[in-house]
Amino acid sequence: MAKPVVLANGTSFKTQSEAKKYFKHILNSSPFGKTFAPHDEEFSNILALYKRHPEFHWKTEDESQIKEFTIKSSGQFNTRCFHVVHHDGSLADWSYKTAISSQLKSQFQCFMDGARFLLESRSYSFRDADFKTKCISFIESRGFDSDSFPSNWISRPEKLQYRSSLTADISKDFVTWYEKNEL
Repeated sequence: MAKPVVLANGTSFKTQSEAKKYFKHILNSSPFGKTFAPHDEEFSNILALYKRHPEFHWKTEDESQIKEFTIKSSGQFNTRCFHVVHHDGSLADWSYKTAISSQLKSQFQCFMDGARFLLESRSYSFRDADFKTKCISFIESRGFDSDSFPSNWISRPEKLQYRSSLTADISKDFVTWYEKNEL
């Protein structure tokens, strides 16, 4: 069943696919560095979508801090992404797809993201077809299952979504365990 997307500014889309197509077009048809300020036609829709993002209040305490939006590369895959630009000059990237679906990644997905990022930072060519299985094995080796391990293993566990990282102790333990079990 199609899920409509209704933005706080009154713009609505019949389906999530329709909303994704609209925002993807803005993102991909604009050059890197393009800014969207309050006087720009797209600004109202981008702002309304950003306010749906589950990390809005963490990345931006309130709307008055927003100066504009820009398009830059970001993330571990160096992808084209919307960034909010605050009046103090700070930037925060955010996923339009997450804002449309308003669904956070699971704690386990965030563990995998953080673990993958940790290993990729050590080896540019990191690839492991069994990585998910290895993450589950690591968690189980600590006496937990992938649905109920401690949330304090991951940075900002209350805001699990994008580019998680593992905390220092778990990072060290995971790398040591992974290197022993890499086969």
